[in-house]
Amino acid sequence: MDAAFWADEACNGCGICAQICPVSNVEIVDDKPVWHHRCEQCFACLQWCPQDAVQFGGGTAERARYHHPDVTVGDMVRLAPQD
Repeated sequence: MDAAFWADEACNGCGICAQICPVSNVEIVDDKPVWHHRCEQCFACLQWCPQDAVQFGGGTAERARYHHPDVTVGDMVRLAPQD
């Protein structure tokens, strides 16, 4: 389910994608995200990347990201499971 996720050159290895994933599917390896095939397709990694570097297939690079106006990335990280 996550084979189409990738990070473009804007990725700075901040790790938000790994911290925010509700199923601990993303790991930072050599300063880039790696997806481990447990994806639930919530797209939190894509929507909350502060650099807009996480992409899905070929159609997301130019698309705006969605953030609920009352939710912060800190809220999302606190709700994600911690390994």
